This record gives sequence, structure tokens and C-alpha cells, in this order.
Amino acid sequence: MRGTPASSLTIAQLAQKAYFAPTELPPGMEPGLEATHAFDPPALTFSSGTHICRVEIDPETGALTIPRYTIVEDCGRILNPRIVEGQLHGATAQGLGGALLEEVVYGANGQNLSATLLDYAMPTAALMPPFEVEHLEATRSEHTARHEGHGRGRRDGRLGAISNAVADALAPLGAAAGRQPFTARRLADALRGARR
Repeated sequence: MRGTPASSLTIAQLAQKAYFAPTELPPGMEPGLEATHAFDPPALTFSSGTHICRVEIDPETGALTIPRYTIVEDCGRILNPRIVEGQLHGATAQGLGGALLEEVVYGANGQNLSATLLDYAMPTAALMPPFEVEHLEATRSEHTARHEGHGRGRRDGRLGAISNAVADALAPLGAAAGRQPFTARRLADALRGARR
């Protein structure tokens, strides 16, 4: 056995000696108790995922609806599922807003025509589709706890999912929407152009 198991001190007694009896400490030892530990996680502890959506576009008005939107996300072992779900929903709403609504518009004279929230369309809960969310917990060897940062999630998956769904919906009609945001006006113009 190492040490002297028969001799012991409580934490309170140890603190008393460390702070208030410096003459009883070994030579060269600073008074007080302090312990420091830093955790440096291994590289590449980020989450990953994919987004898939189906869109329907009204051929007359260009109005776009999303009947189904699925998110499959892997952020390792989830510590608080409600927070992760909220982050996914918020980031997806932000991504869909960028893909479908948000655009800064300038007039011919350089005047910003979308400088107020009256003119700049932003996503609201009423415009968001229901999200189907699936969580994976892939086994990785980089770290044993398998916790990965999630934060707001990435918006790029949302933009790509919308762009691909719109392209797939318009392709059989010989139309292309061009660029985001895929507003009803932009989609209706693309459909009219394809019919000509």
C-alpha cells in the first residue's frame, strides 16, 4: 500500500493547514490549495447532417409550398434534446428565409427599396413547413464522449435542399429559376418564359 492510510485529514482540516498554517507546510510549498485542468478536445468535433425537401410550385402564380421537409442530423450524444431541436428549427427557418424570401432590392438610382421590414420579407412561423427531424449518433474514434458542437447548425444544407428541389420541380417544364430567393414572382416569370 502506498502512503499512510492510517493517517488522514478531512478537506476542512487540509484547507485549514494549507491557508492558515504555512509554517507546517513542506519547505518551498506555497500556501493555499489550487488545481487546474484544461480540456483540449481533438480536432474535427463538429456536427454533420443532411436536409431533404419536396416542393410544389403553382404553375400560374409561382407560389411555392413545402409539403415535406426532413432533417437528419448527427451531433454525437445529445445532452439536451430540446435545445438541439430548437437550434435545428431556428437554423432551418433562417436558411429557408434566405432561399425563399430575403432579398435586398435596389432601384435604378441606387436607392434601397427594401430598407424596412415592411418591404424586406423575413420568415415567420406561419410560413415554415413542419420539420421531420431524425438524430443519429455515429461512433467516432476522435473522442470517447462523442459530444460535438451544434450551435445554430449550418444553413448551407437548407439552401442546397431548396435549390435542388426547385430545380427538380422546374426541369420537366423546361424552366429554370436562376437564383435565390425563389419568390413567387421569380418562379412565375421562369414558368411563363418556358411556356413562350
